[in-house]
Amino acid sequence: MAKNARQAYAVSAKAGHQTAAESWGTGRAVSRIPRVPGGGTHRAGQGAFGNMCRGGHMYAPTKVWRRWHRKINVNQKRYAVVSAIAASALPALVMARGHKIEAVPEVPLVVSDAAESITKTKQAVELLKKVGAYADVEKAKASKNLRRGKGKMRNRRYVQRKGPLVVYGNDAGISKAFRNLPGVEVASVERLNLLQLAPGGHLGRFCIWTKSAVEKLDKIFGTTETASEQKKGYKLPRHIMANGDLARLINSDEIQSVVKPQTTESTMQTVAQKAFAGSAVRSAATTPRAARAAVVVRASAESRRAVLGGLVAGVAALTASSAQALDLFDDRKARQAGFDIIYEARDLDLPQGVRDGLAQARENLDVAKARIKEAEKRIDADLDAYIAKAYWTEGRNELRRQVGTLRFDLNAAAKNEFLAAVEALDLQLRKKNGDKAAAALADTKAKLDAVIAKLA
Repeated sequence: MAKNARQAYAVSAKAGHQTAAESWGTGRAVSRIPRVPGGGTHRAGQGAFGNMCRGGHMYAPTKVWRRWHRKINVNQKRYAVVSAIAASALPALVMARGHKIEAVPEVPLVVSDAAESITKTKQAVELLKKVGAYADVEKAKASKNLRRGKGKMRNRRYVQRKGPLVVYGNDAGISKAFRNLPGVEVASVERLNLLQLAPGGHLGRFCIWTKSAVEKLDKIFGTTETASEQKKGYKLPRHIMANGDLARLINSDEIQSVVKPQTTESTMQTVAQKAFAGSAVRSAATTPRAARAAVVVRASAESRRAVLGGLVAGVAALTASSAQALDLFDDRKARQAGFDIIYEARDLDLPQGVRDGLAQARENLDVAKARIKEAEKRIDADLDAYIAKAYWTEGRNELRRQVGTLRFDLNAAAKNEFLAAVEALDLQLRKKNGDKAAAALADTKAKLDAVIAKLA
């Protein structure tokens, strides 16, 4: 975007060709470069025109028809401007740019509209000292230095750091009062420049706003819900992520509960392991098919933790010779009924409720009541706002966060009435139906109140 302020420049089209030079041709033991005619002077006979010659033209002479400017999409420029404005409200980014804001009471810094009527630089300095922003001006003043390179010969002799940017709504003399302070720039809120909000492409410019300027921002740029009054059909871009803390999301209970654990053991088999597996398969092949499907290996009382699942009869025969005893029993009826008594390395001596975690969740009734009341408070505080704003995805995620961790307590206290209401609310959120979602939310709250009344 900074390229759009450039002016065209080029060398003269006649440069290096202002002589009647011609080549001497071959046969004179000199190169065939064009040579200056005449005699009686050092210039006669010298090479000309070529870029390797003294006084010749440059290689690839610059032309004025170069592509000096860059077209930028309007929406892209607006996105950059609103991003720079948002970044100016974050103290961390402002300090990262090098601004001195340690004595500033708050960021973004907003002053009264009386500042717009200041006409004297002396009054402007007093204002900056009162709000603690003059340290940034002194920093910019002390940074003035000679520019490196040829630029100091081309009317840009000095370089200086940027100071505060004063943004006003109405100019009643404020622009003239602040313009002579080193490093300070003044801009109207209706003509904000990206090169001033993010000099050098670095976000976080220290901005001092007047009250009227801040009030005009919503009219100029709109919000995420209402369109701008000045820019047709434009709304502020909505965040891609509701929570930008990626590390917190990854480490949350909701994600970690469904992520597979890290595998630390290698799946590669040694030659001996492959040989043992082959012998086990050959032994299993000798057992009748019906018997292999019906027989399940179950650990005895002394070695239940050692057995992780059902083995075929051939493997049972191989392991029966070991020191640990194994029980074989017929499991066909249990499998036909849809029940599998092998619980994958769970302790079979414990009750079923303890193995599933239900007993621990309801062990302390006072703790369960506190969890349910906390869920009620979050439902009242957050879900109404999400449904009103049509944030369907956020609403569904919030519903799961609030209710999912309390499923055991709620199931015990309300049987299935509250959970049915929650499922109905989740369905309406997925269908993106505002009226029915609001009604389902009211029903869910009523069911939750009934649950709490039972626990009281």
